[in-house]
Amino acid sequence: MKKLGKLLRNLLIICGVLFIIALLLPDEEEMPADQEQTSVETASAIGIQTGTETASGAETLAGAEHAAGAAENPFPEDMVKEKQTEIKGDGKDQATVFVYMNGSDLESEDGEATEDLCEMLAANISSQVNVLVETIGTKSWSKRLGIASDHTQRYKVEAGNLVLVDDSLGQLDCTSPDTLADFISWGAENYPANRYILIFWDHGAGPVYGFGYDEHQSEDSVLTIDEIQTAIRQSGITFDIIGMDSCIMSSLEICCAMYNYCDYMILSEDFESGYGWSYTGWLNALSEDTGISSEELGKIIVDDMIADNEENGEGASTLALIDEFGSGTEPIIGGAIAEAILERLLERGCYGVITTHYANIKYYASSVEGIANGAMMFDVQNIRPLFRLETGKPGSSFAVEIARKIGLPEEIIRAASEKAGSDHINIEKQLREIARDKHYWEQKRDRIRLTDRKVEELEQSYAEQLAKIRAERQEILKKAKQEARQLIADANKQIENTIKTIREAQAEKELTRLARRELDDFREVVEKADEAGNEAAVAREIERIERRRQRRAERKAQQGAKPAAGEPPPEPEKPREVVVGSKVRMAGQDMVGVVQSVKGKRAQVAFGQILTTVDKGLLTVVSNNEYREATRPVAARTVLSVDISSRKLNFKDHIDVRGMRASEALDMVRNFIDDALMVGVGTVSILHGKGTGALKEEIRRYLRSVPEIASAADEHADRGGAGITIVTFDLS
Repeated sequence: MKKLGKLLRNLLIICGVLFIIALLLPDEEEMPADQEQTSVETASAIGIQTGTETASGAETLAGAEHAAGAAENPFPEDMVKEKQTEIKGDGKDQATVFVYMNGSDLESEDGEATEDLCEMLAANISSQVNVLVETIGTKSWSKRLGIASDHTQRYKVEAGNLVLVDDSLGQLDCTSPDTLADFISWGAENYPANRYILIFWDHGAGPVYGFGYDEHQSEDSVLTIDEIQTAIRQSGITFDIIGMDSCIMSSLEICCAMYNYCDYMILSEDFESGYGWSYTGWLNALSEDTGISSEELGKIIVDDMIADNEENGEGASTLALIDEFGSGTEPIIGGAIAEAILERLLERGCYGVITTHYANIKYYASSVEGIANGAMMFDVQNIRPLFRLETGKPGSSFAVEIARKIGLPEEIIRAASEKAGSDHINIEKQLREIARDKHYWEQKRDRIRLTDRKVEELEQSYAEQLAKIRAERQEILKKAKQEARQLIADANKQIENTIKTIREAQAEKELTRLARRELDDFREVVEKADEAGNEAAVAREIERIERRRQRRAERKAQQGAKPAAGEPPPEPEKPREVVVGSKVRMAGQDMVGVVQSVKGKRAQVAFGQILTTVDKGLLTVVSNNEYREATRPVAARTVLSVDISSRKLNFKDHIDVRGMRASEALDMVRNFIDDALMVGVGTVSILHGKGTGALKEEIRRYLRSVPEIASAADEHADRGGAGITIVTFDLS
């Protein structure tokens, strides 16, 4: 990923510098004389404002030397904070550089982390500078430096050597904030300094997705910006510079998150190239003068990075647009010149899209990496460009079609085609067919999407109706319960009146108990009857809606039912005996009949109005339901449509393809057959004419491939004969 965006990165850095400088400068009438000229070259690193230095509250440029002589600070007080790192100067500063190196696939596939470690080893690092590296996050380190891949290690770059200082960590997760916090705390405790620099090395994905990718962890695991903030806060260390040798990490959100933990940040707004930071130069500069200003050190980091990329062929900032490649000369020579130019551009690291009439350039673009064919879409029917570019396939000149359209005699076109050769003509034809097929399948896809959308709307409507019915059911149940309670209350009054009457009559205790029992039975009957009546009313409301779903679910359950683990499979049902009156189906047949008589191993069966005698072994007894389904009158198939009524009104059961080329006619016939099936008509006609019979044969060949078509035959001789094909559909 780091190799992809160096061109855009360099351009965006320059634009960002100019834009931010414009924002930072005060108005002309407020600007002191010594600030009117600001060098872009002194503003290369991104910084967080500190003290009286010129900077923004979240993200700005370090190294703007005009701040020192400013009459007053142009920023509001609430956007200014004191520097947290005090640089002593005069050789009194100690610096510790933390490199959190998550190798990931950048190392396992391309060895990019090892390359940057070698750049660190090439620097003359002084005793006042500690360079600490935590190697983590990749399944395979290069063998050059002997770094372990199965567990995390900590190294110190010292006198051109990579010294292992901690090999007891095990396999840590580089996307865990605890891992980062422990690395910082360990380094600050064992290598204390007054100046700390923290560098993140790996993939970057901006403020939304965060930083880092660990090949030993899930692909979704990342170190978020909040987690980075948490880790630094836990370590208790504030930094002079936080840099990210990663892609697309320069954002206001990240700078705000790091605001309280560093004085400056060095970030990339876009993708970094595979070379990333160049470590040798700025480490040498820091070692030579540990009191170098943060602004100047940031400028060296950015300038060295750009120079390194340009030196290695990654710094080209040119967009080449070439029109009429090799024109004005003999086509073979012109094509050769164009191909040679393309080869040279590829050697310089360029990428290209080719739309051309030169056949050799088309073949070249399809066979090399870095060059792709492109085609400007063209409406052959109307002879007009569509002004739409499609990449990935070569374009067609449409010379034959245009010549025929403008009226050039057919014999001339035929002669020209023979001279050009069948291979060239066939290539052009195949390109057109590919374009047509793509258009056809795009239409198919759109229809499917439209149908799916309609089905989803119907499902939603059904769900809403069902929810409404359930709510109504609850309301009915509520009212029924209220009526039941009222009925029970009335029954209780009757009970009490009866008991009162019994007591007044001084009835015997046994009679009283009998009376109470009878009244209790009466109450239970009333309650059950009331509940049953209301439940029946509710059930009828939803029965029609639920019935179909239940049947469908039962069929699926029966079809997909499997015996539980450990259970023997169910024994197959024994066939029922064929007797008089049995409903049966003959082996290999769909028809069902009724057994009229049985004599030994032979049975007489009535299949509709036909009586036949067959062997009983060929008969299978079917259920009454199966018999009714098999003998039910067949209705015409209906096809789901977005607007079936509209289609039936607008659909015509005949088409005319006379005079069309075979490919165009087939395209029209395909759409016509699809519409016919969608509408559900039984018969259609295709007028193709007689001619040589080639067009008719192509259409018939396609029709035979459609399973829903029962027959395709000539029209009656009196109504067109062989010039018309009658298509009959099987709608069963």
